[in-house]
Amino acid sequence: MRREADEAIAEALRDDGRRVVVVSCPRLAGSTRALAHAAHEVLGGHLVVAFLDDPDVELAAMIDAAGALTGSAATPAPGTVLWLDRLSARRYAELARTDPARLPEGLRILAVADSALVRGLRVPADVEGAMRAHGAPIELGPITESERRRLRAGTDYADPELQARLDADDGTLLVGRLLVDLGPFRSELLPGTSANRTALLRAVTDWRRVDPPTRLTWDDLERLYRAYRQELTGTPQSASVSAIGCEAALKWAARATHERPALVEERSDESGTYYSPHPLLAVVADESGQDCAWPVADPMWEHGDTRFEGEARRDIGYAAIEARALTAAQRLLGHTDTPMDPVVLLYLGQVLMDAGDLDAARHWFTRVADQGGGTADTVPLAYFVLGGLEDARDDAVAARRWWALAIDSGHPEWAPEAMVSLGELDWRQGDTESARRWWTRAAGVGADGDGDQGSGPGVSGPGPVSGASFEGPSGGAAPTAGASDAAAAAMYNLAVLEHRAGDRDAARAWYTHASASGVVDVAAKAMVDLGTLDRDRGDVDGARAWWEMAVRSGDPTAAPRARARLEALDRVDAVAEPPVESKGVDSAPVEPVEPAQSVEPPVQPGASAEPGTPTVPEGAGATDAPDLPTDPRGLLDQGESAAARGAADTARDLLTRAAESGDPDVAPRAMNGLGALEQEQGEVHEARAWYIRAVKTKDADLAPRSLLELGRLDHRRGWFENARTWFGHVVRTGHADAAPHALYLLARLEQDQDETEEARTWFARAAESGHPEWAPRAMVDLADLEHRRGDTEAARSWWRRAAGSGHADAAARADRALHDLGRPFDH
Repeated sequence: MRREADEAIAEALRDDGRRVVVVSCPRLAGSTRALAHAAHEVLGGHLVVAFLDDPDVELAAMIDAAGALTGSAATPAPGTVLWLDRLSARRYAELARTDPARLPEGLRILAVADSALVRGLRVPADVEGAMRAHGAPIELGPITESERRRLRAGTDYADPELQARLDADDGTLLVGRLLVDLGPFRSELLPGTSANRTALLRAVTDWRRVDPPTRLTWDDLERLYRAYRQELTGTPQSASVSAIGCEAALKWAARATHERPALVEERSDESGTYYSPHPLLAVVADESGQDCAWPVADPMWEHGDTRFEGEARRDIGYAAIEARALTAAQRLLGHTDTPMDPVVLLYLGQVLMDAGDLDAARHWFTRVADQGGGTADTVPLAYFVLGGLEDARDDAVAARRWWALAIDSGHPEWAPEAMVSLGELDWRQGDTESARRWWTRAAGVGADGDGDQGSGPGVSGPGPVSGASFEGPSGGAAPTAGASDAAAAAMYNLAVLEHRAGDRDAARAWYTHASASGVVDVAAKAMVDLGTLDRDRGDVDGARAWWEMAVRSGDPTAAPRARARLEALDRVDAVAEPPVESKGVDSAPVEPVEPAQSVEPPVQPGASAEPGTPTVPEGAGATDAPDLPTDPRGLLDQGESAAARGAADTARDLLTRAAESGDPDVAPRAMNGLGALEQEQGEVHEARAWYIRAVKTKDADLAPRSLLELGRLDHRRGWFENARTWFGHVVRTGHADAAPHALYLLARLEQDQDETEEARTWFARAAESGHPEWAPRAMVDLADLEHRRGDTEAARSWWRRAAGSGHADAAARADRALHDLGRPFDH
């Protein structure tokens, strides 16, 4: 089958000026086949030279050896091709820095690389840039739509199974998966067969996946085999493991059978004997979700840490980051015997932060800040993120120090972001004037002097302005669109500040600038608030225009809020519209639907850490609603009622007052309610902060419920370690409702992470909890899990229990499953 990339490869080979051609692709995408096919067509008369790659041999030596054959009497070919298969990171760098103009006359270099390596951390940006400058890198991917159509139409490919696989392709099908049978390799790698053989195969396969800069010799293999076998069997590290088992397993793996080729190849040369796994073993090992797959095991990382040093150990550390083995990566990169790429360390910090390990992330960001280097973005970004991390643990002094460094860097993105963050910190601490100065600097619109005056930029008048980000009616002045995220956030925060200070004209001016910023989420939120300002002063047409624009923005948070306000406005108009027979009678003025101001808390875009507990500076707050209750219980009841009917701004004001009342019964419930309210409004940072405050009250009912919500928040954000921690805390509380729910969520989390045994354990505990909601759900999910594992009887047992639980959904699912098994459950 010809590939779309064939012509690009052939064109590169026909160009005598492009003497280095590299084709990269995912494993099994067919790069070797495609490059060899094109080379046979274009360079068919050339001599091909390929070496058994020895990491101890420099590429220059191979080039010299291949070049010596070109044009010799023994090889009268028109030229020579040096073929390099499956480039390592080191070999890729050597090739990238090879000047084609200095290659021996008549020599071409053709190479194949794994795209995961080329795009990964072990190939720095400067190396990739050198490859593009000196060579002809070509990427090959999954089967394209046109290739798929040709396969469907070809009479040679009319096999129904092939056609079914093509029809099911979601754009990720690799041509190699149509050409090779992975079944024999999968069967040999299934756990539970021979511990000796499994230990051997995993050791040699992981060596290939990690790709250390040396061959796998017997000494390394025997040491790894012992560690892998101990891990597989649960044997203590102090226990002895016989090498006889390794020798027997190696003999078995090196022997081909009728069903499969040799799984391990033993080779010898003048440097000694070494071992290589069949390349398809690594393909099977990486098949996530399959029983025969596994992540690179800890013994390999531990071996890399003790066996190697310097750049070799560093590169294994980079491989650990790519494999998401974060504990191993930190251990491998914790040495100081070789320079580290600050861009990679920054990435490690970000990955750790996403995993919820903020203390570890802080260490690596600090190392980047202290070390320096990298791109122009690297250190300023580290400064900014460190400020957020320190702010998250309430160390305002340290946060200010890092953000000041980010501002001093003058970076066009992270300096303004730091200004926004410092303003937000000052706002929370009650220093309104300092917040105004920082935000005015970050906004960079219409500010004169140091921005310490209360008035905003000169924009006034009703209705949307002509410079707004979304099409709408015109009116007023047109501010400049296309602001940065930081500038847009600063404008919005200034609007909130002036709004709460009572200066509605200044607030309107800043909201208008934010609405025209081009930053969709901030602009849409500003439109909602501009509509509320117009509604509150009786300009219903202006309010409707702003809210319609916010709906058209499509923002997932602001658009539903605007739509709800429009519907409420329509309901009021319908009530206020006079009947036909009373034509000519003056209608009463329309009352605002929600008397409270629509004021959002300041935003901190780009912040990489959680903001502190939401606070309101002294003197700020929404306008008092008429007949506002003074007792905490009344505030709570009215706040919950407002939240239930969708009046978010009124609910926020009332619940905040209840939360700050200090009442031991009311405050925790109000904090939990505020968390739910902010979560519903899409304000995740504020929701998280309120849930944490509720947890700190140690209320027997609301603290576990808030812990559960924190776990759910972090699970949705991909912070799986954090989520595990929160859910674990809930389980330990023994709360009658929250603990069984947490057991169930822990099971689902582990299932999503392909941790089948862990999921099985948590599902079983949830199923045995007796909870009327989560126990039946866990039974059904556990039955499904057992069925996928092939244990039909265990699955049947759990489905029967679920079918008899009385839970509507779980019982129905269980009945269907039992029916599919052929033995319906008889109630």
